[in-house]
Amino acid sequence: MANKIIDELIEERIDIFRSAFAVRAKTLFHDDEKQNKLRHTGEFGTYREAIVHDFLHSFLPQRLAIDTGFIVNALGDVSGQIDLVIYDPSLTPPLESQNRQRFFPIETVIAAGEVKSNMNREQFKNALIRLAKVKEMRSAVSDESSAAVRWHRLAEAKYNPVRISFDQVFTFLICNRIDFPLCNTFPSTLNEIYKSVAYAHRHSAVLSLEDGLLFYIDPDNETCSFPISTTGIENNRNYWVHSLDNKYAHFKRFCSDLFFHAVHCTVGYVNLLKYANFGKDKMNYWVEKPKSSE
Repeated sequence: MANKIIDELIEERIDIFRSAFAVRAKTLFHDDEKQNKLRHTGEFGTYREAIVHDFLHSFLPQRLAIDTGFIVNALGDVSGQIDLVIYDPSLTPPLESQNRQRFFPIETVIAAGEVKSNMNREQFKNALIRLAKVKEMRSAVSDESSAAVRWHRLAEAKYNPVRISFDQVFTFLICNRIDFPLCNTFPSTLNEIYKSVAYAHRHSAVLSLEDGLLFYIDPDNETCSFPISTTGIENNRNYWVHSLDNKYAHFKRFCSDLFFHAVHCTVGYVNLLKYANFGKDKMNYWVEKPKSSE
């Protein structure tokens, strides 16, 4: 049985978010004289990301933080700029360029999200591929990285971001609307978009304010579905979570799954020695300080 007070608080947050994202943002930046109808598109994007930031912050453990920036790993891989990076600040070194660009080691990243408005097919594809690369970067991290935070039920399991969802990053796309046909052809559309992407690297969730919440299919059940449902371990079979009778249903499911993953996600130690370049020379060690060459 649901707690009425909590449920009403959640619905209030959703109402504020929906209004700000879909209505107020466009009202503030709408320009009838411009072809794309928006003034200051960069500021519009930043404002929209801030709206999502505030919304998601209500559904995350307080030990986590949200920012924007680039995700990196020790193998030299760098993601494109990610709109929303959810990470553990207590274990993340504050790596920042002179231009105030933030860089987040993949070991401490919990989730990565893209924020868009109305999306055509090409924009949708680009956003999903960008997120898939983040999961590829996490999969490249070897099990030599000791876990600083790991769910106690995984204590005996070997680190495996391909088969264990909590060892992987939760990737999500939030948009206002998807502006191309979904219907019965949508599973094949996803397969086309992801034709060179492993199932384990597909999105965790796509939240469209108007269309619903989308999970993907794992036809062979050989890799773990992402995310694991809060109602139990089950496969997410290429379907939309949407209710004609409850306008809050897809928002609640998304927030619940994100929180569930954030609580249980594995966070690794960042070994900066692996990220730094010491050149080709070997390090020399002495019992006593060596004499000066002068």
